[in-house]
Amino acid sequence: MTRDPFIKLFSRQTFRYDTQLFALLDSSATTVSHSCGVDGARGNHPCKHYENTYRHRLQHQYRENLGDPYWDELAEAIAELCAALAETPEDPCCLWSIRGDGQYDFAVFENSRTGSIVGCLRLLKSMQRPKGAR
Repeated sequence: MTRDPFIKLFSRQTFRYDTQLFALLDSSATTVSHSCGVDGARGNHPCKHYENTYRHRLQHQYRENLGDPYWDELAEAIAELCAALAETPEDPCCLWSIRGDGQYDFAVFENSRTGSIVGCLRLLKSMQRPKGAR
């Protein structure tokens, strides 16, 4: 998928990392993909599915890296995402993946019922944080 549909749908919304994400979309060759259901249906998982998944990751996978600025910021973003997903647990949620040639990829969560961005995570391409990354 090209980046144009994503930009058209979400460029007027404000969310965590919106500036960095749209700069990436404007400046580089990007790949945009999404998991928005099967057979054209919007939202194949309810928000509570992603909330449970990321709450588990926050509690188990990121705990050992706390104290590192990148991981602390990621943990904060995940906690914010989980809180937002918990507000509409039964609504369908679409996960958008944006990959570019920069240092980070993005995971964007859309409430498919409302068409609004629930949250965004900025993820290092490599799980080993390079010096000076933030």
